Amino acid sequence: LHRTFPRHCLFCNRNANGVEGSVEVPIPSDGMFTDINSAEPMPDGLMRLRRVLYAYSLYDNEVGYCQGMNFIAAMFLTFLSEEESFWLLVAVMNGESYSMRNLFAEDMSGVHESIY
Repeated sequence: LHRTFPRHCLFCNRNANGVEGSVEVPIPSDGMFTDINSAEPMPDGLMRLRRVLYAYSLYDNEVGYCQGMNFIAAMFLTFLSEEESFWLLVAVMNGESYSMRNLFAEDMSGVHESIY
């Protein structure tokens, strides 16, 4: 995300004045929403992204989470709420018009179909 959305306000640490730095965000004590490399809380957008992707992994446990889904979900979160982003992710992954689910399946059958 840092290369795709390097300065987007949802995905980087900024204070109320728009200056990069730590963000005052209440976080659960279980550590789920802290950065692996830091004890500082993650920006709100990253917390929202993690929740959407975690919810999708529970919704479709056969696919779960696969690297690359974060770019799709992050784009949705820039325009929509968490819930709307989740359901749009479900739609593009499973809907007949898009059927992106096979791109992220364990056998990557959708990728093979697209390439060949």
